[in-house]
Amino acid sequence: GDTIDDVHNRTGSLYVSGNIHLPDSAKVNLGTSNDVEIYHDASNSHFVNTTGNLTIVNTANDKDIILQSDNGSGGLTNYIQLDGSEVETVFNQKIKIEDSKKLAIGTGRDFSIEHDGTNTEIISGTGDLHISQSAQDKDILFSVNDGGTTKTMMQFDGSAGNITCLLYTSPSPRD
Repeated sequence: GDTIDDVHNRTGSLYVSGNIHLPDSAKVNLGTSNDVEIYHDASNSHFVNTTGNLTIVNTANDKDIILQSDNGSGGLTNYIQLDGSEVETVFNQKIKIEDSKKLAIGTGRDFSIEHDGTNTEIISGTGDLHISQSAQDKDILFSVNDGGTTKTMMQFDGSAGNITCLLYTSPSPRD
């Protein structure tokens, strides 16, 4: 029979023609220093990397990497898809960014949107800020809530080719 030292010193490949079953909390360790662990602890599954980058690669031509989870009704749905044929990242569900966390766009993070729980900022840190409406005969509207009712305060009317401003006049402090 083999001793423990014989088993630990074996090299080569392991070929299994069936399933491999490990009990809860037993780990599959990869790397000389056990740099990657894969295990299930009876409640949750874990894939842990302790050294360097964790890289997930799909080399199949025009195929995707898809992250799925429960859809709240007992089924599965796509949440994030790295689309290999379109060369784009698709967010299949709504995205929530917590308060005081900035959405930054551009290599230098030149454009950002941030909400701090009270106020919202849209910031362009370089060049002009263009707001465009490319749908034919459609408008750009600026609206505010005036005591419970949302009112359009400014309208750039694409079909009529004009700008309409609704101005409120407040009573003078002398009144």
